[in-house]
Amino acid sequence: GNGTVIEGNFIGGSGLANRLGVSIFASGVLVGGSTLVSRNIIIGNTRFGVAMTEPASNNFVQNNYIGLDNFANPVGNGESGVSVFRSSNNTIGGLSSNVRNVISSNGQLILGGLDGSGISVLGDLVAQSPGNKIQGNYIGTDPNGTFAQPNVSHGVRIFGAINTTIGGGAAGAANLISGNTLDGVNITGAGAMTNAVRGNTIGLDITRVNDLGNNRDGVAISGVADNVVGGTAAGEGNWIAGNNQFGVQISGAGASNNTVAGNMIGFNFVGAARPQSDGVRITSSNNTVGGTTAGARNYIAGHPQFGIAVAFSSGNQILGNHIGLTNTGASLGNSNGVFIQDATNNSVGGTAAGAGNVISKNNFGVRLIIVGSPTTNNLIQGNMIGTDPTGMIAMGNGSQGVLMQGADNNTVGGTTAAARNIISGNAGPGVSLQSSSKNNIVQGNYIGTKADGLSSLQNQTGINIDSSGSTGNMIGGTATGAGNVISGNLQTGIQLSALTNNNRIEGNIVGLNANGNAPIPNSNGIVLFDRANTNTIGGSAANAGNVISGNVNSGIVL
Repeated sequence: GNGTVIEGNFIGGSGLANRLGVSIFASGVLVGGSTLVSRNIIIGNTRFGVAMTEPASNNFVQNNYIGLDNFANPVGNGESGVSVFRSSNNTIGGLSSNVRNVISSNGQLILGGLDGSGISVLGDLVAQSPGNKIQGNYIGTDPNGTFAQPNVSHGVRIFGAINTTIGGGAAGAANLISGNTLDGVNITGAGAMTNAVRGNTIGLDITRVNDLGNNRDGVAISGVADNVVGGTAAGEGNWIAGNNQFGVQISGAGASNNTVAGNMIGFNFVGAARPQSDGVRITSSNNTVGGTTAGARNYIAGHPQFGIAVAFSSGNQILGNHIGLTNTGASLGNSNGVFIQDATNNSVGGTAAGAGNVISKNNFGVRLIIVGSPTTNNLIQGNMIGTDPTGMIAMGNGSQGVLMQGADNNTVGGTTAAARNIISGNAGPGVSLQSSSKNNIVQGNYIGTKADGLSSLQNQTGINIDSSGSTGNMIGGTATGAGNVISGNLQTGIQLSALTNNNRIEGNIVGLNANGNAPIPNSNGIVLFDRANTNTIGGSAANAGNVISGNVNSGIVL
């Protein structure tokens, strides 16, 4: 009945199973307590360790071992350790260590579509299980939080439920969700929205130093909208590292308006790489990674593939992140900082205050590529690409700052100071257009200088247009603010390789500072190689002419 206390019991056991360990339909029930003697050992039951089912509400599950015996040996329940079904406002764990549950090794008897997660919160369109809290627990580990005792499915599964809080920014709210066989946190099922995953350690041990990865993603959001991973307030960011697939994955039709903010992704507490394959992977539209405030900034570093990958989708925003740097500012590059494939109308940075990313110390900074479908109409604006956050010190990417491979009709920069990218300090070209990249616009940027535009911070080459079919691209323009400052680069300011035709270079400063009154030389200003035909340098229209001065060797070489 309501208000019952269940404490100090041994419920189930190897070979002594109940079907359900504790089954609750009432309200105000306390399973466990805050002392050692109040702890229940709930193990070996053929279905759930604890099940809360409609009309159950406002119950507490605290300080229990669910799936481990009192010696921490695995004796998992057959399905989920804790199941919440069409039940609201329950609390699993709490804000102090003496109410922590250890929920591990469950799912030992799952068959077919059954769920063997540590905790499952399930709702439907009639009863969406709102307002449940999961806080302060160890899910998928031993009681010390140092080695894996995996749940057979996910650490936490949210299916069709709303307003679930997993962790939080308050002291003691963080869960340790590591070592599980599938995802650390999995959010899916029609109507699963406004769930928040905050302040947790996902994929590391309790020290946040050692790898204890979940076998798939740290957090997976599939086909559902309006969920948050992290947050902007102190303590709300998650540490997501060491997982075997992706740190955060957002996928499936309908997965929109999800936000990933304020997290540390891909490295441990002391700044060493604990990589996933990708930091954040998005294959759904209209999601946001980061934001315009310092609290929304993600630090995404150390991944062997992509810091952030966006594919087969549109309308996603990547704002205000540090990609290739840790939260202490140390360099820890990804192979690709931002990777956009077969995707349209996405934004990397922006013109609002705080929207620009720092994308540095990766192999490639920003890479746009076509494999099947078009990669078009993406915006790259307001970023520091190859520098520190001030834009005054080189932290170059190992190859290109911005690389387009078969990508068309994209824009790098813009005509306002807020849209300007600082693309400097990179070991390869600042901007490279390759593999028949057509009709792209590169304008208003500082390429090869510091953020003040007054001294050199060299790329190897400023802009390189390379390979047959890379045509119709505009470098600069005639509108006010459209010209780039392309100066201080080790080799050429702008280089057009053979068979790159019908490109236009207008309104730029090549070899001088942003004021146009002092040299910041490139080796050569503009070089067109043999068979780079029918390109235009300058023009008769107002503001079409370039200023090409102060370079070490030639202004223009054909």
